[in-house]
Amino acid sequence: MERTKEKVQYLRVRNLCGLLGVILPWLALFSAGIAEHPSPEWWWSISATYYQSPALVGVLIPASIVLITYVGYDKLDNWVTSLSGIFGLGVVLFPCKVSWLDESLRVGFFQVPMDISNIIHTICAAVFFHFACLQQHLPFHKIGRRTHSAQADAQQSVSYMRLGNGGARAIVCHKRVFTHAGLRYYDS
Repeated sequence: MERTKEKVQYLRVRNLCGLLGVILPWLALFSAGIAEHPSPEWWWSISATYYQSPALVGVLIPASIVLITYVGYDKLDNWVTSLSGIFGLGVVLFPCKVSWLDESLRVGFFQVPMDISNIIHTICAAVFFHFACLQQHLPFHKIGRRTHSAQADAQQSVSYMRLGNGGARAIVCHKRVFTHAGLRYYDS
């Protein structure tokens, strides 16, 4: 099977989406960490970097759009990636609650109260990560119908997503917290 211009472009977009998943945690944390007055939560909550750096918005929105428009090999693949993209947008449109801002503020794209935005953000983040993990178990190629080269490209995309997902989970779980729900952590 020859590689047409469209196939090459399609694979580049998929690989770019995977790469965005890899760099998001590191870019968000680094950019928030070098802010003039970093918040107390910047290093253990990627979502909290929303208020200090454009990295979360600048990376998650394009990645979500790619996921929404992704055309998979079957209906399940299409549904999972589309829903993952929709909930990824929800993570950005409804920011989480942070300790250094007044809880009565209206936040996010729709300017809802911070407590309501936090609930929606928490649900969107949980569902987004659930579907991101589910994507890793879906077949990314039709066995026997794709060339070895295309299979290698698909496996590379999956590897990028796993690395990004693993990096994000490692950072968020470092202190065994789930800050989106408003839980506090205690050092052991």
